[in-house]
Amino acid sequence: MKLRSQALSLIFLFFFQITGMAQSADGNLKLKPMRSKTGLTISGNLRQLALQSSMVDSLAFEYSDPITGEDIVIPIHRDASGNFSTHLPIQSATQLRLLQGTKTGDKVRFGGLIQFYLYAQPGKDFSLKFFQSADHKERKIEYGGLAGAINTQYQAYTKALDHSEFSRIMEYKELMKAKKDSLEAFKLSFFAAFKTGFGF
Repeated sequence: MKLRSQALSLIFLFFFQITGMAQSADGNLKLKPMRSKTGLTISGNLRQLALQSSMVDSLAFEYSDPITGEDIVIPIHRDASGNFSTHLPIQSATQLRLLQGTKTGDKVRFGGLIQFYLYAQPGKDFSLKFFQSADHKERKIEYGGLAGAINTQYQAYTKALDHSEFSRIMEYKELMKAKKDSLEAFKLSFFAAFKTGFGF
């Protein structure tokens, strides 16, 4: 029985090796290139009207290459109405950053200002709509398509954290001013914020 199992293992191993090779006209075996579906397209509308200081009306997607660790910046080309369609040659599930362009001298640079984070997966095209009013009173981010659900969920999660006031708890200077008799109130506030943020 053991010999039979080993024999089957060898047969399967041989089969997988052969399927990854091709025979040329001269009889030599050559490795076939591995084919995988890579990249995706993000399309939609981006209008960021709150331009301040050195900010310019230019946006880009950025992600880190999982193999080289290099940050890849893909500029987003939009029409006059803000519509766009951008292909990203990613090869695995990746966190993206939507970057706001800034101008230094005569050059537009990306990387100093991140509008928000989002997620993408090869083969799962999705839509993105982003609007920021000039007075900062209105800010909308909407997703659709194959990766729309996970991005919508992530957006709701980060929004819940923001509303939990968790960041205020981490202001240590304010904690240093707290009196001893306010410790119990602080503990209640901390656990309430923690529950709101992580109970999403």
